[in-house]
Order: sequence, then C-alpha cells, then structure tokens
Amino acid sequence: MNATQANIVHVAADKQMFTLDETAALLALARWPEVQGRRVSYPLRFNAPNARGSMLSDGDNIVLAAIWERAKLTPPSFPMTESEWENYTRAFDSSEERPDWALGCCIDDDALTHGMLRAAAEEQFMTGLVDAIRNGSITARDPLTHMPCTGIRVLAGQRDLLLSRGDVELFAASAMIEVHMEPGRAAALMRAERIEARCQELRAKGVRDWLKTVASEEGVSESRIKQIRASKRASPS
Repeated sequence: MNATQANIVHVAADKQMFTLDETAALLALARWPEVQGRRVSYPLRFNAPNARGSMLSDGDNIVLAAIWERAKLTPPSFPMTESEWENYTRAFDSSEERPDWALGCCIDDDALTHGMLRAAAEEQFMTGLVDAIRNGSITARDPLTHMPCTGIRVLAGQRDLLLSRGDVELFAASAMIEVHMEPGRAAALMRAERIEARCQELRAKGVRDWLKTVASEEGVSESRIKQIRASKRASPS
C-alpha cells in the first residue's frame, strides 16, 4: 500500500490484511504526502550582506518588473521552486539597472513541514483506529489466525493487530481518504520495468522534464513515479 497524492492511498489488489501500524502510517502519508525540496514563498530585499531581509516596497516591485521585462521573464508567481527562482536572481544580478540592494527570498522547507505534520497525523490515525475497533466500527484480527480479536490486545491497541482491506477502506472513507486499487505484484513489476525504461530513454535523449513527461504518460503524480522507481531499485531482481 502506498500513498502518492493528497488524500489517496494506493492498495495492491492482492493484499488483504494490514497491521494497525502500517494503516496509520500510510493514511498519514496520504494526508501529508512526501514532497521534494524547498519552495520560494516570496522575495526579500537585503540592504547589506548580513542584514535582515525586508519586504519589497511598491518602488522595489516597479524596478524588478522592469528587470524581468528586459530579461523576457514573466512576472514571478509564488510559491515557486528554487531552480525557477534562479532565473530571476540571475536576471537581477546581471541587469544594468540593478539597484544598490541585494535580492533574496523566503524559503519554506516543505519536506520538513510535511514530515512533522505526517508524524502527528500518524498518531491521530492510530488513536482513531483503536477507537473504531473498540466501538465496533471495524474489526481487529489476530496476526496469526486472522480471526476477530477481542480482549486485552484490543484494549491495549497493539499495533500488530490486523485489519481487513474492507475495514481499511471503511476507516479511510470516514477520514475522507480514497483507496485506489493497483495491480498485483507481477503486473506491478512489469509496470515498474516499463516506467524505468521510459525514464532512461527520455534522459538519454536529453529531455529536461523527463519525470514530468513520464508522470503525464502514466496518469500519476511525479512523486508516484519516484516511488515506483525507488521500489524497483529496492526489490530483489
């Protein structure tokens, strides 16, 4: 089971049982997906190398707009990636009309933020799963026999207790998270091989946005393509 887009969990069609631990973790990952890198939130003006950055004035924005226009850049739309922002800083630094202050920016670390929110969500989902078991909304099952489990283990909320796929779907729906079916292992491996080959082909051709291209062809997010490739590399050949 993998989470790839906000509020979506992908479940292998041949997987029938899930531990409480993995269910909580993957629901949290669906709520707060993994993201790559950092984002530029807004530009800042620096009057000296070690000075504190300040917000741009209307006059500053007029100066920058003229620089962007001469460099044939569209007005920046925030947030943007650091690589996108580099086009604007290069234009600023090389401009003959550059003012006597430095252009900087405010950076948000999305990966760190999502990681912290995901950890908190995992504990919340675990609490919700245990409560749902205790009130009879879903059924905990013994890890060995897969039979319904009651008693002290349920009261303790032991993380190795199992849930059926149906109960995972039911609980996910109550949390407004969609469960999508994926092919079994053999079909998944074939798909991973196809995706890896296509990625290598586009990279060899020098296609700059090869990841975006493959994601579009497969109808999934770029992060999902990264996960499929990482899973393939981690799987025994």
